[in-house]
Amino acid sequence: MTAKLDEMPDAEYSNWIRDVMNGANDGAGSVSEEVLIRLLSSAIRADDPRIRAELFVDLANKALAMADKTLGCQDLVTTTFTLRH
Repeated sequence: MTAKLDEMPDAEYSNWIRDVMNGANDGAGSVSEEVLIRLLSSAIRADDPRIRAELFVDLANKALAMADKTLGCQDLVTTTFTLRH
């Protein structure tokens, strides 16, 4: 049985949300509007500033990947954002 989200330690929640977001993709590198909306929704609702920041960085990376995909990029996105704090 999974612990309630508000009872999870920050590191466990961060891993959980990443697993959920990765599971929302249909395959490696697959990004859709629904994934972006879920990420934004999770980021807005996150109470922990660190988790919120990580979710916004993930959102930015997925949006960048989606922009490249929209323009027809066939390779993996080489530019990614990282959280430095």
